[in-house]
Amino acid sequence: MSDVAFAPDGRHLATAGFYDHTVRVWDPMAPGTAPVLIEGHESAVNSVAFGADGRWVASAGNDATVRVWEWDGTSPPVTLEGHDGRVGAVAFNADGLLVVSGGRDGTVRVWRWQSPASAVSLQRRGSEVYEVAFHPDGSTVATADDEFAILRPCPVCGPMPEAVALAEGRTARPGSNDASARVRADRPRPIPAEPARR
Repeated sequence: MSDVAFAPDGRHLATAGFYDHTVRVWDPMAPGTAPVLIEGHESAVNSVAFGADGRWVASAGNDATVRVWEWDGTSPPVTLEGHDGRVGAVAFNADGLLVVSGGRDGTVRVWRWQSPASAVSLQRRGSEVYEVAFHPDGSTVATADDEFAILRPCPVCGPMPEAVALAEGRTARPGSNDASARVRADRPRPIPAEPARR
C-alpha cells in the first residue's frame, strides 16, 4: 500500500494499492470485515483522500489520472485528466468541492471536480510534486517537491484579500535550518478544461 486516509468521522479508512491498482475502503471498527474494493485505475495508486462529508474518495495514480469515487463503489468515478505522467498526491479542500493534485510533470492543478471539471494550474516547475494540501480556509495551496515547500495563493478557491498579490508565493527549503525565504512570482495560469468522464 502506498497511502492511507481516514474519513472525517473516522468510520472508514481508504488505502491506495500500489501493486493491485485498487482503492479499498475499510471499516476500522470491524477489522474482520472485507473492505469495499474499488477498481478503475490502470496502474499504481499513489494517494487517497476523503472529502469533508466522508462520501467521496479521491485517488491519484500512475495512469496520469485523478479519480473521485463514492466510498462504497456504487457509481462510476469522475475521472480528471490533464497531468502528463504519474500523479503522486491529491487532497480535498475543506468543503469538498475542490481537489488539488500534483504530479511528475511538475504541475499542481486545482479541479472543480463535480461539474464542470475545470482545472487551474498553479505551478509548473521542473521537479516532481510529491505532496499537496489546502489551507483550512481554502485560500492557499501548499506543495512539496525535491527542492522546496511552496505556499501559493489559490485564485479559484475563494475570495482573496486585496492586500495579497495574486501571483505572490513564499518558498523555503523543507527541513532547512536556513530561516531565509524567497518570494516567487509564478502567475497562476488557467488551462483548458478537460471533460470529466463518468
